Amino acid sequence: MKLWNFLSTLLITLILTLLAFNQSILKYIEQTYHWSILQENAFLQTIGYPAQQLSSFAESLFPNPSTLLYNEPNENIPQDIQEEHQEIPRLSLEDGKLIIQDYATFLFIGDSMMQGISMSLASKLKKQNIQVIDMAKQSTGLTYQKFFNWPEVLENTLNENSNIDAIVVVLGANDPWNIGKIKFASLEWDSIYSQRVQTILELAKARNIFVFWYEVPMVRNKQLNEKIRHLNQIYETESFLYNAFFIKTNFLFAPNDEYTPEIEKEDGKKVRIRSNDGIHFTPAGSRLLSNLLLQKIEVIHNETEEQEDNTMPQGSNNE
Repeated sequence: MKLWNFLSTLLITLILTLLAFNQSILKYIEQTYHWSILQENAFLQTIGYPAQQLSSFAESLFPNPSTLLYNEPNENIPQDIQEEHQEIPRLSLEDGKLIIQDYATFLFIGDSMMQGISMSLASKLKKQNIQVIDMAKQSTGLTYQKFFNWPEVLENTLNENSNIDAIVVVLGANDPWNIGKIKFASLEWDSIYSQRVQTILELAKARNIFVFWYEVPMVRNKQLNEKIRHLNQIYETESFLYNAFFIKTNFLFAPNDEYTPEIEKEDGKKVRIRSNDGIHFTPAGSRLLSNLLLQKIEVIHNETEEQEDNTMPQGSNNE
């Protein structure tokens, strides 16, 4: 009898927990398995409301990643440089390159691919006195906005950080699925998805922020790859319309239009650039991708800083 009471209590507790957190569970199922079930059920939404509020409260207790800089600018940038840079145009385009004043700020948004690239790119930008806000979050995209809404998150982040000069985007690997009952790659789907891409570009344009949008490199799974190819066409078209840099990657990561896990270096040695899952990148692959962006920018360093370097005492040469 005691065992039965224990099992009954355990079962009731499990059912109540599933009901309380049903919205988070349903969002996870949709994001992971692409099943849209019971999302609009009014009863489940009502039952799950307290847990949603509790989750929002818990998140508010921790610092917002959008306010955490890779390198705190207010403490590290000399006051005279801050004042001077307020009067200098931070960005300009010359000969197909983005000319950037040092101490500018880059914002990274995207999925786990962006997380891989950011480890290399953030470090290299920091060495050139570029600040970085890394908001990349795995398993996110533009298809499942109930799970994570990038346009909304981006707008909030830009409102909190008025000093952002450029945005780097990597999205798509989690997106080639139906939006509710709207079939992927249908005219209606393309229209909805393109509007979400446009929202990101519009938010940047309204604030004179430049955008770098990466082409999603070819993946090993052929069926998934054809879908990603379709998404890349949307990114490239919208980037062109909004004068953003669309950074092509497949000339390196898929030579001859074929997926390759490794490439040959100039010395003839081969280096692995893709991880075993056929989607993500090795550290070497991430470095290649970060270099593609770095080739499109030129950082202008502050003259005061250079003059100070030139006036440093020179060591004597005793031979």
